[in-house]
Amino acid sequence: QKLDLGNNGISSIGIRALLDVIIERDSRIAYIDLSENAIGSEGASFLADALGRNTVPHLTRLRLRWCNFGDDGLIEFVSALERNRTMVELDLLWNDDLTERSFLALANSLPDIKTLQRLDLS
Repeated sequence: QKLDLGNNGISSIGIRALLDVIIERDSRIAYIDLSENAIGSEGASFLADALGRNTVPHLTRLRLRWCNFGDDGLIEFVSALERNRTMVELDLLWNDDLTERSFLALANSLPDIKTLQRLDLS
């Protein structure tokens, strides 16, 4: 199943509510697009926590273009991906607020990220 919520004005509070519903209903959603929503680092933290705990077990693809989650958000995703067992594709295109700090964290963690096959940071 696919859930496309791109460009819907979803904030970190909306991310939290969305994850609560998906987890509570044991959803079979495999792809979520949250592009162009200003989720910030707090929304990224909620998503990363769910990924790291594998509480959305069917989710294999996540698209977060233009979500402005910054270095802290990417570092949380990197940490979560080390524990995640299902994510194969993570699209983080056009998040221009990322710096060398988050890319170094990613580079250091790549050997520990087992399932991810595609990561787009263009």
